Amino acid sequence: MEVRELTILLSLFTLLASNICVAQSTLNSGLYFYSHEVIQDKRTSLNLTPDSPLKVNGDLNFQFDVQFRDGDGFYGYIFKMLTNDNVPIDLVSNLASETENFWLVVGNKVVAAFYWEDLGGEIYNQWVKINLGYQTENNRITLSINGIQHTTDPLDIDAIKSLQVVFGASTVSKMLNTDVCPMTLKDVKIEVGDKLIRHWELKKHGENKVADLVKQDIATVSYPNWKIDEHLKWKKSGEYVLPNTLGITSTPNSDSIFILGQSSLLLYTASDTKIRELKYSVGNPYPCPENNFVYDPMSKEILSYSFDKTIVNRFDLQNLSWQYAPDTCPEPDLWHHSNLFIPTEDEIVTFSGYGHYTYKSNLNRLNIASGNWDSINLSNTIPPRYLTATGKLDENSLLVFGGYGSQSGKQGINSQHYYDLYSISLRDNSVTKLKEIKSDLHPFVPITNLITLDSGKSFVTLVYNNVNFNTHLKIAEFGISENYLQIYQDSIPYNFLDTRSWANMYYQASQSKIIAITRVDSLIQFYQIAYPPLTLDDAIQIEFKRKNNFLLLVLAVLILGVVGLAIFFRTKSRKKPAPENEISVQSEKPQNTLVSDVYPLKETPEKFPAVYLMGGFQIFNAQGENLTGQFTPTLKALFLLIYLATILDKKGISSDKLTELLWSDKSATKARNNRNVNLSKIRLVMEKVSPSIQLTHDNSYWKIEHSNEFFSDLEFCITQIEKLKQKERLSIPEIQEFLSYTANGVICPSIQTNWMDTYKNNFSSKVLEYMSLLFDELQDESLLAEASDTVLKFDPLNEEALRVKCVTLFKMGKKSLALSAYKNFCRDYQLLLDQAYEVDFQTLVENSEESSI
Repeated sequence: MEVRELTILLSLFTLLASNICVAQSTLNSGLYFYSHEVIQDKRTSLNLTPDSPLKVNGDLNFQFDVQFRDGDGFYGYIFKMLTNDNVPIDLVSNLASETENFWLVVGNKVVAAFYWEDLGGEIYNQWVKINLGYQTENNRITLSINGIQHTTDPLDIDAIKSLQVVFGASTVSKMLNTDVCPMTLKDVKIEVGDKLIRHWELKKHGENKVADLVKQDIATVSYPNWKIDEHLKWKKSGEYVLPNTLGITSTPNSDSIFILGQSSLLLYTASDTKIRELKYSVGNPYPCPENNFVYDPMSKEILSYSFDKTIVNRFDLQNLSWQYAPDTCPEPDLWHHSNLFIPTEDEIVTFSGYGHYTYKSNLNRLNIASGNWDSINLSNTIPPRYLTATGKLDENSLLVFGGYGSQSGKQGINSQHYYDLYSISLRDNSVTKLKEIKSDLHPFVPITNLITLDSGKSFVTLVYNNVNFNTHLKIAEFGISENYLQIYQDSIPYNFLDTRSWANMYYQASQSKIIAITRVDSLIQFYQIAYPPLTLDDAIQIEFKRKNNFLLLVLAVLILGVVGLAIFFRTKSRKKPAPENEISVQSEKPQNTLVSDVYPLKETPEKFPAVYLMGGFQIFNAQGENLTGQFTPTLKALFLLIYLATILDKKGISSDKLTELLWSDKSATKARNNRNVNLSKIRLVMEKVSPSIQLTHDNSYWKIEHSNEFFSDLEFCITQIEKLKQKERLSIPEIQEFLSYTANGVICPSIQTNWMDTYKNNFSSKVLEYMSLLFDELQDESLLAEASDTVLKFDPLNEEALRVKCVTLFKMGKKSLALSAYKNFCRDYQLLLDQAYEVDFQTLVENSEESSI
């Protein structure tokens, strides 16, 4: 984003108080149809009449709300109908056409057509009401789109007595279709005369089916993407590596979130989930790694503060300049403190923290005008702690919840978790204990901020188990005046490394979603979920809950029967081992997540036991249990050093090299002891993983080797690269699987060391070499688009990948996407190389219709 655009954006921010009291929002609803962005086999279908035609006796009124989207291909069927005498009635769209954009087809004849201009201009991403009426008396159809009507001449068909209806893709005989309009659908209603006979709301649903609200009539769905499910699951919306990360803050309405580093910041805009890195033009913040930043909505500036200074350092977002350039900061004494900015008082307020083996319960207040820090010790009423959530209860009070600390404040004396809730008056600093919260979730701590709901009746925060390194963040809602607690099921993976990690959450009001941000070392990851969050039961229709319970009962009886039979036959025979080359076929799961703008990335196959390195280190045993948490940072580094040297260097690594890289700060004796102890630990952990993977020592070199029973995404990708280099032809499934792994990005992005960078660069070079060969081999445009996306993840300035991506998208008819990809590339090119990209878009895609990639 240019500085001018940033200035305009900030000028639109309303001067909200820095506490956000969230009111209840409406739920997202509707069925999102996968269209031309996926292959034909995986496009969405909604069949309203899967078992038999719907009987119609009288005038028909068929209506629904639909939302069209730009950029996923434009041509496609909205619905197909088949009447009692097998006459098709179809509503077809061509959203990009310069002539008709919608037309109604009866039999072989277009009987009504609409233009965007008829409807008041383009209406992408807005709900459009469509109504098809059939009058039996004169045998006419009236089609209405947003109130604009077209009525046909009398039709040369028999009176409509029954209907079959399918939205989107169809496999029904005489209604076959794979061209799907890029749309989202809701509130499908069918009336006969003045009576509503069917109503599919398309909000709550079952698995691949949905019941209408009138007769509980079941419609079937293939490859659904239910919008209400956005309230159930976190969606990862981006990640970025920012060296020397210092902290985070946001505008009051959370439309823009700032992650501050020593020499640049990341700007995350919630509306488009884009991440931009902006270099400081002048100065820098206080180099304190304690998350010492707040946003001032009055001046529209970011404030950096230090606990040993009374002068704040202001960041001007118009010219990207800091007021000062401090080069030192005292050793942190308040890690994981919580902070707020109080605009009415022009004051920064912080609470709690940890440093020098001591927990704190000090309320620190910096009045910017007077330039004084006031520190009020509240340990007599609130035991010292850190990892505490703080937010505004109202204009004059803070809300403080939970944390980890001790009564004495000393780390070594009876440290414990706290689940208490307090209010602190900003007028006189008095403290009121509101309650002790009871939960079966122990142990947990909250993140450092909370958001109040419904005018202070409850609050939400994210909670996690700080005892484990490999933990998860979950949304928790707590009652303030009432005894209410709700922990939502879906979670965000989070590696807790104490002072090297933090997490925050924000409510983005304009789009009603919660944004979560995690930081581990230099890796910043962004997630979002629609507000309000829901449990699984909230999204399942009652009809299917009841049926599911019955099915569970039947299943339990069947399982008991099978177990009994197994015990009986066990004494009679032994089960023959399956042939080694036997392949188990699993049913394909329908897609329930949003797809990429270009091509749906394949889900990583669940192969166990396995180690996965692309996008982050994970290791699983044969039962599919994630044992990543068994690896401390040192064990992880040791495992990766040996394993990467085995796979990429082909020879392993010597003891001396391990010592040099991991224990160079210790004496020879201590280094040797540390190395031997950790090698023993590695062996023990690997025994838990699988007997198929082993640590070996041969000719002075350590190796981690495994049989074919143990899967490695890295080894799989290396094997495919070698095959292609040897001129072997790869199958489409092999290419798709390769792309599914490499789409996750570089190996272990959160580990930032010189030795890891060497291996990352080694592997990235191999991937780029493979992709270059693949570009010459592939004919499938969708795979080419996916392959070019992968290359750009490894090498954002790869001009060949840009050409392939733009030409491919252009050929696929996705010209706006091609132009958008080109503009993003030019922006990054200018930002990283400080010069303009010289090839214009027209030249890049010229002759694309005839050229062969």
